Amino acid sequence: MSVKFGQLQDTNTDLKQQYAALRRRYDKKVESYKELDKNYMDLARPLHVSDDDHSTIYSRLVQIRVSIESLVQKARGDRSANLNREAAINHIKESNLLDDFPVEEDKLEPYHLNIYMESGIMDVLVDRFFNRALGCIFDQSKEFEEISRWVEKRDSKIAARWRQQLCVLIAHDVDAMQDRKEREVNEAAIALSNLVSKVYQNVCMSVKIRELCASAFDLSFVMLAPIPTRDSGVMVALGVIHLRRALPYSRMFVRS
Repeated sequence: MSVKFGQLQDTNTDLKQQYAALRRRYDKKVESYKELDKNYMDLARPLHVSDDDHSTIYSRLVQIRVSIESLVQKARGDRSANLNREAAINHIKESNLLDDFPVEEDKLEPYHLNIYMESGIMDVLVDRFFNRALGCIFDQSKEFEEISRWVEKRDSKIAARWRQQLCVLIAHDVDAMQDRKEREVNEAAIALSNLVSKVYQNVCMSVKIRELCASAFDLSFVMLAPIPTRDSGVMVALGVIHLRRALPYSRMFVRS
């Protein structure tokens, strides 16, 4: 018995030593990552339009998620009294989500529909603000694309840098950006207001919706302003991933 106990003690000691070694390696990699992240931010800072870094951007994404939840909570009313079930289900059908939904239509509860509306609002914000870079204003310019292709054939690095610098110039044109913000926030707010008023009756959430759209525009500006159109995919994908994490799909089926 004592021999077996001694063997277990030795095994436990070995495991502790292995864990300590792995922990040291992990901590070292974390420090290396932080250093790489800092170096990247220092190198990229001249192209950035604000002092935000990854952590502050993520915090602002989380705040948008909280604002979406608050908006739906107020719009639905006590015990979801304002919810128009038929309109909500029709919207889900139009989005082609009901076919694969693991709950039968007649068994959908207000809880499911309200959570879906959070996701639906998020989708509008992603489509309106996070799915295109600031440089998209050049997308319809044939002359710009011809020049861009000419430069890119000769030096792709110079072409990418040029497009980035153009985006930075656009970002620092305060008057033009304010006009663009006013226009795009208004368009998004109208689209969201139409959706919310259709699904939730007898409520007016226009002020909250406009504030949400303005916050989303400001954040997309910080994330995408220095990214030229052709290089925007990674940043757009990053923003969508963070937003999806903020509104996990599993919440549709698991009550908190």
